[in-house]
Amino acid sequence: MPNTNAPKGFVPVSNFDGSPYNGATRQYIHASGDTQAIFVGDIVTATGDSVLVNVGGSVQSFPIAAQAVTTGIQDGVCIGVDLVTRDSPIYAPASTQVVITVAIDPDMLLLCQDISTGTPLTPNDIGLNIDFSVGGNGSTITGLSGMVLNNGTEAGTNTLDLKIIGQFQSPGNDLGTAAATGAASGQWLVKLNRSRFANQVAGI
Repeated sequence: MPNTNAPKGFVPVSNFDGSPYNGATRQYIHASGDTQAIFVGDIVTATGDSVLVNVGGSVQSFPIAAQAVTTGIQDGVCIGVDLVTRDSPIYAPASTQVVITVAIDPDMLLLCQDISTGTPLTPNDIGLNIDFSVGGNGSTITGLSGMVLNNGTEAGTNTLDLKIIGQFQSPGNDLGTAAATGAASGQWLVKLNRSRFANQVAGI
């Protein structure tokens, strides 16, 4: 049975040591001047700017984040959006200031599917690095990201976006019949390879 092609970006599933993901997060602002929406599951990056927000009568400072681009530095993955009212979108719309919650642990393992075109990733690709693809905008209905693994970029190059840790062990995730073959839209566990919070990363 073929894998379902249903991108949802990056989902934290555990820590690198195998322990449950502990939910370590930081809050950022999606700026009103940002014409690119941020969806749940998007990799995001700090812009180097901050904004002051009145929270319950107390002025608080939030760093500004934007949707990350491939080959850039990553702060983490958007896992939620502050809902101001019951009718608020469940993603950060373009040109709208909203608080987003970002999982920032550089050691978290992330679940993501590979792109549904080209040569699929195979078990022999475990240990290589890979870039992500934005994959078009996310869904304004589900609020979920459209980011996927770009299975045309896997290589040993140390500057690629992510490190392939392993396949996602699930009955619904078929990766083919041999270690050198794969199946389209396979689901993989990866780790941020260009985290701002890892060692030897320049500040902004």
